[in-house]
Amino acid sequence: MSDPCTRWARLVDEEALGETLTRADRVFVRAHAAECPACCAEAEVWSALETMVDGAPEPPLSLPPPAPLPRLEPAPPPPPSPAHETARRARRVGLRAALGMGLALSVAAAIVLSLRGHGGEPQPRASTTSSTASSPLPTATEAREHDVSLALTNGGVVEIDGREGRPGTKLTRGSVLFARGGGACLVVEPAVRTCVEKGTMLRVSDLGPHRRLELLRGRIVAELDPQPSGTSFGITTREGTSVAVGTAFAVEVPGGDAPVATRVLHGVVLVTSGTGSTQRVGAHEATTMGAEAPRPTPRDDEARDLSLAAPFPSLHENGHAEPVVLVAEEPGATATVDGRPVGPTPVALLLPPGDHTVAVKSASSGPPREARVHVDPEARATAPLRTIAPLAAVRAAPEVVPEPTSAKVASIVPAPAPSATSASAPEPTSPEGPAAPELLARARERRAHGDAAGAAATYQELARRFPGSPEAHAAEVPYGELELGALGHAGQALAAFDRYLVRGGPLAEEASFGRIRALRALGRHDDARAAVSAFLATYPDSALAPSLRPKASATP
Repeated sequence: MSDPCTRWARLVDEEALGETLTRADRVFVRAHAAECPACCAEAEVWSALETMVDGAPEPPLSLPPPAPLPRLEPAPPPPPSPAHETARRARRVGLRAALGMGLALSVAAAIVLSLRGHGGEPQPRASTTSSTASSPLPTATEAREHDVSLALTNGGVVEIDGREGRPGTKLTRGSVLFARGGGACLVVEPAVRTCVEKGTMLRVSDLGPHRRLELLRGRIVAELDPQPSGTSFGITTREGTSVAVGTAFAVEVPGGDAPVATRVLHGVVLVTSGTGSTQRVGAHEATTMGAEAPRPTPRDDEARDLSLAAPFPSLHENGHAEPVVLVAEEPGATATVDGRPVGPTPVALLLPPGDHTVAVKSASSGPPREARVHVDPEARATAPLRTIAPLAAVRAAPEVVPEPTSAKVASIVPAPAPSATSASAPEPTSPEGPAAPELLARARERRAHGDAAGAAATYQELARRFPGSPEAHAAEVPYGELELGALGHAGQALAAFDRYLVRGGPLAEEASFGRIRALRALGRHDDARAAVSAFLATYPDSALAPSLRPKASATP
């Protein structure tokens, strides 16, 4: 094992024997298990072995909510005694020594597979005592795991289990989401919406009646509609758990050793620390796990949380929604859907059936630009991603000219302004010029003859006149290479590579490699290192991988 893995195994053994770890060590144990598949699997192995020794799983370590709160759930079984917990943990070390790592992994892997074959949960042993009353059958809510799906991304690439996610992607128990390049929003069934900021990493830890997302780092905001009886939703962290009681709240795991913060926008949240102390946090209050009592939320923090919550996605019944991506000539433009902010472009999201107005506003492009988009009632979240490029500036009284529903790009054509000498004006006409395939061929020809500026200008014309077309999408990578190399515009190159990666395609590997070089050229070394790690994880056998591996842990 590598040095981090060796440290992780040592700390886990020390904790199992009842030794108290420092906060830094506890943070390392959780973060390393989330990022290292081998250690995560090992943790699952020992858990499975403990289950075989102990029988049914241990009761959850949680406290009953305070009595005054309405509609609270019955208190869960009490936690095991400290002596029992120490003995249980010590068995893990004993099993490791008795079985040996190779045999333990082999035996427990079969156990885990067997358990997963029965729905992912260990099966309790049959009782040896008789009972006069049989136990009730589980309810529909308890008998299945709930769905979690990616509903929106904005500003850049979001990864799920190391691969780029798109709206509609499902997460399962154990899935890890990393908002590497931008923000993201998830829908957790039933009726929970969450959004995370760029740089956030979380893991889906429980999808049963008591749904839990484990926040490994970063910030998350969640909003709940009234939940079914016998269910709950919460965020777990390295320091404890925040469980909602019909509310909107934020949890933030800062870097380093800073304390985890919980802030409530409205409603009530029960915050339980790892030591068992519980706080009841109300609207416009904030707390940390070690605090004696909540305090008023600083105005700036609440404003940040409200801004992160702005793109909360709509809940789509029966999966009827269409995945779309909003693009603009300049990356990072502000995008809205039906007047609701959804973040910086490019924005990928699910649109429910019906007619929608989308708009983008760039800092240097004057007034917002709009488009009308129609989504068919039978649209599915698994459909191909549709690109929407708002083209027309917003005017006082635009005349909407709808595109056919099968069109790949939606647009709006404003009505001409009335003439001072005429009661009417001619209808706008499509600009004359070469078609998209001809423009693409012309750009390639100019590039082949060394005319970098002319080729770039032609690529730009293609994107401007035919946004969302296959030709314009295919041109993003060669255009980015021109901007990065011959023209020396790393920022424009990075934007081109990112636009290509949002939709994906056969040149994704080349675009990812170009993105690394553009980040290095811009001096964004931390982002470049993260991009290198993502590239090696996604394309380990790439011919480009050897040139990156020596630099994966060094300053680019």
